[in-house]
Amino acid sequence: MAEPVTIFAFLNSAIKFSEYAVKLCAVGSENGVFVRLILRVRNDVEEVERLISTPSVKKTLISTPGKLLYIKNVILSTKTSLNDIGRWVDR
Repeated sequence: MAEPVTIFAFLNSAIKFSEYAVKLCAVGSENGVFVRLILRVRNDVEEVERLISTPSVKKTLISTPGKLLYIKNVILSTKTSLNDIGRWVDR
């Protein structure tokens, strides 16, 4: 049978480890908001891409010089930013 000191040392280590695991898995409220914002922007980008591929929107954008190119550049810039953010968040 183990000595009481050894048992208490083990229990202390186990408690510290469990506290560390909880902190590691828990997402703070600020981080949760940030993650939801990123997901929302990704969904919005997908919706914009879907909309600009519809015939009626394409027709309108083609009749407005430079607008389609501008929108595609904004989409590319947004995707690049999301990928850069994702590298830091998805660690």
